[in-house]
Amino acid sequence: MKIYKSIKGFQDWRKTQPGTTIGFVPTMGALHDGHLSLIKQSKGQCKITVVSIFVNQLQFGPNEDFEKYPRTLDHDLICLNDIKIDVLLLPSSLEIYNKKFNFEVYESQISKKLEGRSRPNFFSGVTTIVSKLFNIVQPTHAYFGMKDIQQLCIIKKMVTDLNYNIQICGGSTVRDQNGLALSSRNKYLSSAEQKQASVLYNTLILGAQLIKEKENYDFIYKAMMKKINSQPNIKIDYLSIASLNDFKELKDNVQKSNLVISGAIYINKVRLIDNVTIL
Repeated sequence: MKIYKSIKGFQDWRKTQPGTTIGFVPTMGALHDGHLSLIKQSKGQCKITVVSIFVNQLQFGPNEDFEKYPRTLDHDLICLNDIKIDVLLLPSSLEIYNKKFNFEVYESQISKKLEGRSRPNFFSGVTTIVSKLFNIVQPTHAYFGMKDIQQLCIIKKMVTDLNYNIQICGGSTVRDQNGLALSSRNKYLSSAEQKQASVLYNTLILGAQLIKEKENYDFIYKAMMKKINSQPNIKIDYLSIASLNDFKELKDNVQKSNLVISGAIYINKVRLIDNVTIL
């Protein structure tokens, strides 16, 4: 595994790989089996796999957990070495955002909904760092988890609209035995809290089942709210039934396919998201 801490060092290496399929998995570290599943997907499809670790301050709000975000580099290096990636890009904040940096990449429609409504600067932070990393890495394929499905769709839109010649690949959400989607932020929770937090996934599954049974959306919202509110120490940020095309929230029961049922909750101040889709 080659490790590059400088952009120039990485780019010098990249010039030696013309015409090669390069899969790219951007991460913020604190790696878990969800990340590793994306890496395995890349290794199965591409000749070379590049992983980046960079905790991106731009996608954190002023009252969010940037300073406390899990940083487990020693563990991450062991995981990446064991899975035999080819290259790790490990840039510093100053390498990515120099003192004169003043650009952002902004999506104007999908990013205003759901996650974007709750976290107004989040998606511009994501699209800015991802576009920079795409320019540095120049991958042929890039891999993102479907747990962050709104992010995945925005990145696909960015690649289309900005004419990146990159194939964006979604990876299925990896879950623990209780159904909780794996997330680096799960490290903040005790084992009992992680078990309790699985109510979000179970609530989304309930919503999907009720849609298939042709219940109306108002009934479904109320049933989902009731299920989550039955758990102590959990606060709902949002629950949504939306079109998978544009993330517009639906208020009637006309549409029965191409849906995303999603939600965000706080459990003892830790924010978790999840979704299920109906195709």
